[in-house]
Amino acid sequence: QAEQQAEQQAEQQAEQQAEQQAEQQSEQQSEQQSEQQSEQQSEQQSEQQSEQQSEQHDSDSEGGE
Repeated sequence: QAEQQAEQQAEQQAEQQAEQQAEQQSEQQSEQQSEQQSEQQSEQQSEQQSEQQSEQHDSDSEGGE
């Protein structure tokens, strides 16, 4: 019986650990992805805005001539 119990416990622990690891990994991945996406989006937006502004400035100065 002692042997059976030890085996069962080891199996249960291994299963629980595997489940917990899988959960933690998926959580971390989704967090990292959302962070990276928001960073990339804000960078792209600021770049696009500065480009648009400089373009507008060019067209304004051209029109004023």
